[in-house]
Amino acid sequence: MRHYVLGHVAAVWAAAGHEVVTLDDPARHRDADVAVLHVDLTYLPAAWRTWATRFPYTINGKAVDAAKSLTSTLRVDRDDTWDGPVIVKTDLNYGGVPEQQLARARLRRAAEGRGAFARHRARRAARRLAPVADPAAYPVHPHRDAVPDHIWDDPTWVVERFVPERSGDDYVLHKAWFLGERSLTWRAYADRPLVKGRWIRRREVVPTDPRIDAWRRLHGLDFGKVEYVTVNGRPEPVDLNPTPGTGSPTLPSGLPPLAESLAPGLEDLPGADDGDQKLDVTAGSPDL
Repeated sequence: MRHYVLGHVAAVWAAAGHEVVTLDDPARHRDADVAVLHVDLTYLPAAWRTWATRFPYTINGKAVDAAKSLTSTLRVDRDDTWDGPVIVKTDLNYGGVPEQQLARARLRRAAEGRGAFARHRARRAARRLAPVADPAAYPVHPHRDAVPDHIWDDPTWVVERFVPERSGDDYVLHKAWFLGERSLTWRAYADRPLVKGRWIRRREVVPTDPRIDAWRRLHGLDFGKVEYVTVNGRPEPVDLNPTPGTGSPTLPSGLPPLAESLAPGLEDLPGADDGDQKLDVTAGSPDL
């Protein structure tokens, strides 16, 4: 799990003497005081939702649907009165890439050993999967009238108001991380509208907006990241992610250590107050 923030947090827990076990199959179980539901898919399969109910407390046990059609506060429809620029995103998180990878893996396994025709059918089925997109290249249109008709007619896409936050010539995005009652928020600056890792010029720590804290709780997010912009003094969430990745095996330097800042949030959770808890941590797997 080193490419996930949870992997770094779990390492801090283990160093503090907590037992951390990773399970990659919802059919498996072990007794634990606290579990973490950490499956890198937008909609959690029923088997994992059932798995989450087996423990006294499950971190993100209620964060089982992170689709933008459910969480977006900026969504625009074809007949909306919004008269400004819009951005087109996949309804699935992270451009739908994790779901696409899982579906392709299942199709490959189904076709193994079944001959050329079965493999051909699997390739055709793969081409019909829900669209994927590079989250760093979601298209921005000057007006909703410029959005192609097929986007409006396809529920796998979501159109949102594009309301970038600016600071001088830079675009700004807040990244708020949470675990229990602990939070850490960075304000990131980039020279392009989509403020993503490779283009971020600098980061600084700022107070976590209590309205964003309340919003993530509303969506059942015990652990994860919320990205938001501030427009006319109001925070507008643009992404909710229960399984945030790091983009690399290491975390950004020059800031308060993320994992060490969040890890003590474990002590705030029900069932984790005796100092001797075990932890079941489940990570997403292509074999789900």
